[in-house]
Amino acid sequence: MPRNLRLNRLAGWLMVSLMGSGAIGFSAGAHAAARQQAPHHRAAAPAHTHPHPHKLNKAKPAKAKSASAKSSRATPSGSAHASKGARPAKAAARSARSLHAKKASAGANAFRVAKAARGAAHARQDLSGHKRVGKASFYASKLEGRKMADGTRMRLHDDNAASKTLPLGTTARVTNLENGKSAQVTIQDRGPYAKDRIVDLSPATARKIGIDPRDGVATVQVEPLTLPKADGSARQGNAADKSASSR
Repeated sequence: MPRNLRLNRLAGWLMVSLMGSGAIGFSAGAHAAARQQAPHHRAAAPAHTHPHPHKLNKAKPAKAKSASAKSSRATPSGSAHASKGARPAKAAARSARSLHAKKASAGANAFRVAKAARGAAHARQDLSGHKRVGKASFYASKLEGRKMADGTRMRLHDDNAASKTLPLGTTARVTNLENGKSAQVTIQDRGPYAKDRIVDLSPATARKIGIDPRDGVATVQVEPLTLPKADGSARQGNAADKSASSR
């Protein structure tokens, strides 16, 4: 028997055996169910794959969102640029504050130096009793009642005076060299600190020796009469010795 004929018969026998066992029926039923469901899948597939105009409309909000996202991403960089622009202004403000602080410190240092110089002048008290020549000025009326260096109150009608170097409590004769008028004063305060001025007088004393209120100053000679000592006693100045010898 030819080989092909034998193969065909064997295949037919196998088919008959399978049909008898029901395997072919199950496979046929599965294929039939698959064919029934396949049209649904094929019908639904175009709905997902076929492009419709409404999908183009849905793409526009996505572009808008991307634009807003770009703008939102641009905001931090814009703020960064703004902060970079603000840095020079902050640096300028810091430098201005530093300059102001330096000026204030320099002014405070100058004040301390001037105060120290005045204190040094006070410490170098003139105990020689020699006469001095210089400019005299007088107190303003608004200083009435101001506490002086010795703790007493300024009285404009008294013969109180201020000196930078004479000890507090010194009595001295002040003579106006422009007219020869003189008056006796007591040193109770410190000053004046203007250049070339050696004594400040009360308005009453200034009138006695003829200082013109319009000028405010005059060239005077200050001669100590008595100078207090540390132990509470007093010693005579050169002016007192000359006055005693002239008698």
